[in-house]
Amino acid sequence: MKRKLLAGILLLVMLMSVGCGVIQNMEGKLEELTGQLTDSSVLSDAVSSVANEVDDVEKYNHYIDISDLLSDRIDLCLTGYETRICPLNDDYKVTKKKFSGWINSIGEYEINKLQTAFDNAGKTPSMEPVDSKYLALHEVAVPLVNALTEAYEYYEAKSYVDDDFAKGEEIHNKIREHVEAYYVTANEFDAVLNELAHERTLNEISRFEEEGRVMLYWANVFILDAKELCQYLSEVELKKDVAQIDAEVYKALYDKVAASQAEFAKVATEEQAEQEGIRMLFSSFKTAVTEFKAEAANIVQAINDGDKVDVDDINDVFDEYSDMIDDYNRMIW
Repeated sequence: MKRKLLAGILLLVMLMSVGCGVIQNMEGKLEELTGQLTDSSVLSDAVSSVANEVDDVEKYNHYIDISDLLSDRIDLCLTGYETRICPLNDDYKVTKKKFSGWINSIGEYEINKLQTAFDNAGKTPSMEPVDSKYLALHEVAVPLVNALTEAYEYYEAKSYVDDDFAKGEEIHNKIREHVEAYYVTANEFDAVLNELAHERTLNEISRFEEEGRVMLYWANVFILDAKELCQYLSEVELKKDVAQIDAEVYKALYDKVAASQAEFAKVATEEQAEQEGIRMLFSSFKTAVTEFKAEAANIVQAINDGDKVDVDDINDVFDEYSDMIDDYNRMIW
């Protein structure tokens, strides 16, 4: 039932240049109205226009938040439900004696992300086809999240003791009703957002190079190389949880990662980071870069030693990638 999803595979566009763009835009529109306040239709149209706009980077970053929510908290809840309560491919059946199943919760803050992205989807600037794919996802994600929240509350309070699991079966059927469509629409949303993220990251790399921001330049080059390696690992065939890795292909991807990590290490100093406007969490991101490279090197070492590479080894690489992206996003926020 679980879909194959690279946690945190999308990249967050730099936010340092966003600043007060939206405020300035609104001020400009209000200035245009100073000589037209007697015309209520002009005022109404202008206010409506401002209300229907959102900053480009802000809208994009909300979609990044959604992708993180899918690959992190919602995926954690679904995986936990299948592991500790009942597989979603099956009709509801639990071992009632000494039952202690539970799932993770989805907080109100995270649920609000779904609504914020929905509110922005119809606003300008358009981000098609991401907007349309998100609207389709939202339609099934909301009832699924509501059912998962209901499941969390039910099992957290051990209410199955009160009704002999009657509501547990009802909740199980609610989750099953939406989960297949959720996986389909989530993958479609991630695919188009991933394309947009790649394009924007390339643009950011060019800008950093032009501005001489060498640390951010090499950080993003490394992230793209790491992403390419993760993408390859996500597509390898698994036979009884053993990855069928093409050693030559993987080592070529790893060599790129090792080379860009070495270049990043040369320029990744506290002084350079501050010069480029980075004042928080720099050391955490720098460590994450090293840890990802080391985890990717473990697979090379296994290949060289003739050892098998299993699904846990691959997931370790994905986890390090996800942590690195989280650190990068917090660093530039």
